[in-house]
Amino acid sequence: MLTGSLARNEATWHRLGNRVRLTGDAEFLLVFDRRRSIPSNAEIASAQDYIQQLLLDNGIEVKIDLGAITPRFFEQLQPHIFAYELQVYGKTIWGEEIRVLAPTFTAAEISLEDGFRILMNRIVELLESLAEATTLRPLPQSVRHRSTKLCLDMVTSLLVFLGSYEPSYAKRLRSISRGFIGPDELSVLRPRLLQRTIMATRWKLGEDHREPIVTLRELNDLIGDVHLLWQWELRVLNGDTPSPDNNDTLIDTWCSREHRFDWLRSWASTVRRCRPAEFFTSFPRWIQIAHRGSPRRLIYVAASQLFLAAPEVLSGGVNYDSTRWQHLAAGLPYPGPLEHIRTWEAAAAAATRNYHRFLEDTRA
Repeated sequence: MLTGSLARNEATWHRLGNRVRLTGDAEFLLVFDRRRSIPSNAEIASAQDYIQQLLLDNGIEVKIDLGAITPRFFEQLQPHIFAYELQVYGKTIWGEEIRVLAPTFTAAEISLEDGFRILMNRIVELLESLAEATTLRPLPQSVRHRSTKLCLDMVTSLLVFLGSYEPSYAKRLRSISRGFIGPDELSVLRPRLLQRTIMATRWKLGEDHREPIVTLRELNDLIGDVHLLWQWELRVLNGDTPSPDNNDTLIDTWCSREHRFDWLRSWASTVRRCRPAEFFTSFPRWIQIAHRGSPRRLIYVAASQLFLAAPEVLSGGVNYDSTRWQHLAAGLPYPGPLEHIRTWEAAAAAATRNYHRFLEDTRA
C-alpha cells in the first residue's frame, strides 16, 4: 500500500540536471499473510537500498520507506492522523484491499494528543537543524526546509484540536483560508498563520519556489508563534484548568496527567531499545526521573524548552550557565555524559538523539 504525500498526489519533486529528486520519502506498507514471518529489519533495509539504487540508475532520486506489517495492524488502528490519512488516501498497489479490516472514524475523533505530537515532532526536527547549523546568516537549507514543515504542521495540529483535520495540504489550506473560527487566545496568530500556510503549501506542491522562512527574523517570529500555539494546546490537554502561561507549570501539569498505561508502554519501549550495559548504568537515574513522566514526555519537555530558548541563545543576547543545559539534558532517558553538555547546542543534540532513538519509529 502506498501512503503519504505520493498517495495524496502532493509529493514535491525537484529537477537536478538529468535526474529528479523527491523531497521526503516514498512510503509503502508491505502487508504479509498472518501465517508468514515478517522480514527482518536487515532484509527490509536491503530491499530499500536495492529499490533506491534501481531508481537512481534511472535518474530518479527517492528515499524508500518500507513498513512490514500483518493484517492485525489494520484491525488495531486507533483514531490517529496517520490512520485517518490511510483510510482516506491509502492506495493498494498490489494484492487484496486490506483496509476493510480497519475501523472507520471521523476527523473529529482524532486524538488531541496525536495533534500535539505532530507539533512536537516538527519542533524537534527544526531544533536538530538549528543545533547543527554553523551560521544562520543566511539560514541553511535544512533550517528553511524544516521551518516550512513546521509551518505546515502547525495548521495540521491546530485543525486536529478544532476537530476539523483535513488529510491533505491543499484541503488544510482551503480550510483555514475560509476563515476558521479558532480560540480568541490565538487571534493574533491567524494572519501570520494563514500567510505562512499559503506560502508553505505552494512550495510543497511545487507551485512556487519561495519558502515562508528565509531570514533569521522570520525564524524568530515563527518560534514565537509556535510558542503561542504550544501553550494553548497544553492548556487544552490539561483540561482547560485555569493556569498561567508559565511553560514549566503547563508542561509539568501535562506530564502529571499521563495515563499510567501510556507511561508504562513508553518506558517498556525504551528498555527494549537499550543494550544491557546501557540499561544497568541508566536504571538508577531512571528511578529518579520516572515519576516526572514517560520517556516520550521527558524528551518533549527538554526539546520544547531548548527550542523556545533558541532565539535568545542564537542571537547571543543572553548567556546561560552550562548548568541550565545540563539540567535539561539530565531529564532525558539517555543523555550521555552530562559533563560534556556545556552548551545549548550540546543539549539540543542530546535531545534530538533521544528522539531518533526512542520515539521516531514508535507510538510508545
